[in-house]
This record gives sequence, structure tokens and C-alpha cells, in this order.
Amino acid sequence: MFPNYIVPKTAWDPVAANTLALIPPINTSTGYFSTSAYPATLQDDEWAVRLDGNTHIGMISGYYHNDPWNNPEPFNPGYGGSTVPGFPNNTVGKAQLLTLSISTPLGGSMVNQFTASYTHNTNITGLSTKTGPTLSSLGFAAPNAGGLYEEAGSGYANWPEVQLLHFTLGQFNSVIAQYDQVSQVQDDFSKIVGTHTLKFGGNFHADQFWVGHPNNGGNGGFNFNGGETGLDLADMMVGSVNYWFQGAASALSLRSYYIGLYGEDSWRVRPNLTLNYGVRWETTPYWSDSHNRNPDLILGLQSTTFPTAPAGYVFPGDPGVPAHFANTNYANFGPRLGVAYSPNFSSGFLHTI
Repeated sequence: MFPNYIVPKTAWDPVAANTLALIPPINTSTGYFSTSAYPATLQDDEWAVRLDGNTHIGMISGYYHNDPWNNPEPFNPGYGGSTVPGFPNNTVGKAQLLTLSISTPLGGSMVNQFTASYTHNTNITGLSTKTGPTLSSLGFAAPNAGGLYEEAGSGYANWPEVQLLHFTLGQFNSVIAQYDQVSQVQDDFSKIVGTHTLKFGGNFHADQFWVGHPNNGGNGGFNFNGGETGLDLADMMVGSVNYWFQGAASALSLRSYYIGLYGEDSWRVRPNLTLNYGVRWETTPYWSDSHNRNPDLILGLQSTTFPTAPAGYVFPGDPGVPAHFANTNYANFGPRLGVAYSPNFSSGFLHTI
């Protein structure tokens, strides 16, 4: 396409001309760039405390666990983003667990065990340690002139992702923030009546899960594979893109819960024979979004929740679309039956054989 395989500057794309500065020079005899000057680190400051005390209502135990971490990396986190120095990213998070339990004896044959717990986890990946240039300053045309709109917003302004066959340039293009919490209570009661050990209990937990993409490829990304000139870098220089991608910020705020109840009896029929039998009932619905943003497909139905959605693309709140996306099963019973038998070899038929 070009004489002597040289792309004249008059044919250079203005954005590509600015992008060249990101490519490090070759520093090995094999014609590659290599460095070990940018280590990845992990700071994980984990601690926990537990307290136990005997009181007039029984043994009370409390436990708290806290685990914050910080994991800066010099290159991309494994999927997208630069494979050469200059675009470090960071993953931060924290895990917390708080538990309270009370074990209460009631007379000589009854015990009640109550447990309450709260779990909270935070995980944010793809954070840039610095913001970068705006798309317009790199040479992109304004949106109203056919250029890129900066979907990521000023807080995430940076280089777009530039993918070539053997390396990638630009800032990692996806920030994923995840927060989840589980609040749980459980109670178990047991009583011995003659040769029977009766147990009853219940378990409930409320689950909240929030995940967001504040930067969901908002600065855009470009792939060059040499399809136009025969060389991926030359394709970049003339602005011949194999494919392009860009996404808008998105989020889901998911909610669910679990309820379980059980009753069982362990009956010691004989010294060497025990029957275990009981039943459990439980239900747990599918996730629901607090803003009804989880879609479903029902052919021909026009959404009234989001009237501008295409026909057939419906949401919770529309006719026939439950809040939890699918109908919840409230008839989930699980009976159980078990036998524990210990043969006696000291006498009888088993002793004879």
C-alpha cells in the first residue's frame, strides 16, 4: 500500500500520532521490550477479636473479623489494559464478619442456641492510580462532529484501550465495584425426652448484592489486526480499525432472602439401633433488583414500566413479570430418614458365623 513499507506522516491519524509515545523502545537483543522494574504488591492487614463470657442466660460469644486489602499492579489485571508500563491499576477491598451467639441451657434436658451474624464485603477492581488526558486532547473529534463521547465521565478520563496483535496500550477500561452484605439469624432448640432427642430450628438471612460499572469501557477501545495494510501497527497509524467498543455505566442492586425451618427426632430404639427422621421446609427466591432493572423476554408484550423499551423486553412490575424474575416456590419440603445400626458380634447369630 505504501512505498518501501513506510507510512508517510501525511497519512497518519492524529490520535495514532499521539499514541506512538506510549510504545516503549526495544531493550533486548531479540527485538523485544522487557522489564522487571515495576513490582506488584499486596497489603493485607487482617485482624480478629473474640470474647466469651458465662452469664445467667448462658454462654455469650462475640467475634469480629476485619480484612482490608490493597493490591496495586503495574500492568493490566489480566483482561484488557496496557501490557507495557505507564498504566498501573489498583484493586481494593474489605471483608468484615460480626457474629453473636448465645447458648442457653433450660433445665437438665433442654438447650437453645441462638446465632446472629452480619457479613459485609467490598471489592473494587480496575482503579487507575491517576487520571489521563481527555479524548478531545488526544485528537478525537467532538461527539457532534462524529467523534467519541466520553461515557466514563471526567472522574475516569484516560487513554482508550488500543489492542494490537502482540501488546496492548492504554488504561484498563473497566472499573467494577461490588458490595455485598448478608444479615443472618438462626435458632436451634433441642430437648431430650426418654430415648428421643428432639430438635427444632430456623434460619433466615437477607442478602443484598450491589454491583456497578462506573467505568464500563467508557473511554472506548480499538483493535488493529493488520487487515488493511498487512501490519497491525500500520493499521493504527492510518486509523483503520478492525473493531471498536464502548460501553455506558451500569449497575444492579440485587436483593434476595432465605428462610428455612426444620424439626427432627433421633430415637434410640435399642442400644445398637437409632432412627433419625424429620422434615425441613425452605424457600429462597431468585434475585430482584431494587429498581426493577433486571429484564425478561415475553414475546409481544409492551413494557409499561419502561414504555420506550422494545416490544417483548419487559421488567418486574409489568403484567406477568414477578419482582424476583421467577415465581418463588413455597412448597419445598424435604423429609429425611436415617438408620444407624451397630451389629453385635459378641453373641447371637453374628457371633455364630
